[in-house]
Amino acid sequence: MQKLKLQPVSSLMLVILNYYEKPEFYATLATYYSKYIQAYADNGILLGYLNPFNEPENSWYSNVTYKAIGAGIPVENIMITAVHNHGGPAISTYEDSLSAANEEYIGILKEKLTSLAIKASENPVPFCMGIGKGLCNMNISRRAEFADGGIWLGRNPDGPCDHELDIIKFEDMNNKTMAVLINWPCHGTASGQENYQITGDWPGAAARYIRKLEGNKAIVGITSGASADINPIYGPGNDFNEIEAVGYHVGKEAWKILAQIETIPVKSLESISAMMTFPGKKACKDQFPQKSYESGPDVR
Repeated sequence: MQKLKLQPVSSLMLVILNYYEKPEFYATLATYYSKYIQAYADNGILLGYLNPFNEPENSWYSNVTYKAIGAGIPVENIMITAVHNHGGPAISTYEDSLSAANEEYIGILKEKLTSLAIKASENPVPFCMGIGKGLCNMNISRRAEFADGGIWLGRNPDGPCDHELDIIKFEDMNNKTMAVLINWPCHGTASGQENYQITGDWPGAAARYIRKLEGNKAIVGITSGASADINPIYGPGNDFNEIEAVGYHVGKEAWKILAQIETIPVKSLESISAMMTFPGKKACKDQFPQKSYESGPDVR
C-alpha cells in the first residue's frame, strides 16, 4: 500500500466542506474532491490510508466515499441526504467534544449506514418505478412575529410553507411493492428537548403506517426535503400522540397517492443537476426585523 500526502488545497477544501466556512465554494470544491479521490482509486490507492490531518475522521462524506469506491461505486453515483430529529443520541453538539458513549455510537452508525448501502449495491434486482405527488398540511412556517415585534421560533400560518408530498414507488417485475421513498419538507421535531426517549418522530410514524398496510414487506425511506424554517404543527414536546398524528397524516396521504402511481420498468437512471446562486446577506445581531441587511457572500 502507498501512503500519500495530500496537497494543502485539499486539506483546505475539506475544512470548508466539513465546517461550512465558505458555502459559496461548496459545489466547486465538492466536484474537485470527487475527482481527486477518484484519481487515487483509479491508481489502486486505498483512500483509507490517508492520514487524519488531511482527511478528517469525523467526515461522514469521507467515510461513505472511502467504502463506496472500494466497493466499485463511482463517486458521481453517491448521493448523501440527511434528516434529523430530537429523539436520538446526539451526533453533534455545540460543545467542543462529545462523550465517549456518543462517539462510539457515531462509529457504529457510520459503519451500519455505509455497509447497508454497499450491501444493497452488490445485490441489484430488476425493478419498476413511478412517481406521484400529494399534499399534507401538517407542517407550518416557524418564523413567527411575537408581541415585541421580534421574529422567533413559533407558528406562523401566513408564512411560506411547502406542503407538497413527493412519493417514489418501486415495484418488482410482478408488481409487488419493494420500496417507497417519501419526501415532505418538515423538520422531524414533533418531539423536542422535553423528550428523553428514542424516537424516529413523525418520519418513523409515517414509515410504520405504510409498512403496516404493505404487510411489513416494503422498505420505506423518508426525507425531510428543504425543511428550512418548516416545523410540524405540533411540538416540540414529548407527546407521542402528536408524533403519531403527524406521521399518520403523512402516511395516509402517501398511501392514497401510492394507489394512483403507475410504474414502468427501469433499465438505467440518469440525473440532471443545476447550480443556482442567490445574493447572500449577513446575519442580524438580534431577532428584530431590520430596515436594511448588509450584503454577504453569494449562496449557491
